[in-house]
Amino acid sequence: MSVARGKRWASAALALSLAMALWGLRPATVRAIPPLPSVFWGTVQIDGAEAPEGTRVAVWSGGREWAATGMVWNADSAQVLYQVDVPGDDPETVAVEGPQEGTALEFRVSNGQVTGSAQQSGTWHAGSVNRLDLSVELPRLYCLPLVLRAGNGF
Repeated sequence: MSVARGKRWASAALALSLAMALWGLRPATVRAIPPLPSVFWGTVQIDGAEAPEGTRVAVWSGGREWAATGMVWNADSAQVLYQVDVPGDDPETVAVEGPQEGTALEFRVSNGQVTGSAQQSGTWHAGSVNRLDLSVELPRLYCLPLVLRAGNGF
């Protein structure tokens, strides 16, 4: 009886090993790796002056903002710089995560009160690192005093 039991265990172990081996040979689902971001960095000039730390730089295309960053002090270059990583679209998904190869990019700069489009633009390329110094003329805000005089219907 113990010989029969040993044969059953051996058969079960062989069947389990065969099943595991066949499971490992099944076709694997292949997923595409999302594209590497397109990186842009550089200085920003607002109305001809160096932009201060905290100035916001945003990247737009197709009416949608894809990425944004704030300007920071870079001790190595002794300058205030921006660096923004713009993600790309993963064609394997239904959602649109970013621009596609060759998409034109608009850079918008904000000082916290007003926003303007930079004179320079970029193009999205997977895995690229691009120095792009930006310059922008921001619209001016004017405050005019309002003087009310008695007798004018007020």
